[in-house]
Amino acid sequence: MRIVGYIEGYSSKLGFTSGIIYSGNQLTREEYPVTARIYPDGRFESSYLATNPEMSYLSFNDEIYKYYIEPGQTLVLIFKASTDKNWNCYSMVGHLHWTTNS
Repeated sequence: MRIVGYIEGYSSKLGFTSGIIYSGNQLTREEYPVTARIYPDGRFESSYLATNPEMSYLSFNDEIYKYYIEPGQTLVLIFKASTDKNWNCYSMVGHLHWTTNS
C-alpha cells in the first residue's frame, strides 16, 4: 500500500518533519508504525505491505487522520492549514475515495 500527499503551507519551522502511519495485523492487533517523511516543499510519501483492506490512520503533529485502503492501492491525501493553525484533510483520492472542500 502506498500513501502520498501534500501539506499546503508546510514549513519545517512548524516543528515536525514526518508523520506516522499506523498499519497493523487485524488478527493479532499488533501495530506496525511506518514513518511518512515530509519533504521541504510539503510532499510526503510512505509505503507498507498489507494483505487485507484496512481502516487505519496517519498522525501529523499529534493530529490523527483516518483512511481506508486496500492492498496494491495508492491513496493521495492533501492537507491545508485551517484558521486555528491545525491541518484539515480536504482531499482524499484513491480507488475508493471521498473529497470534501472545507
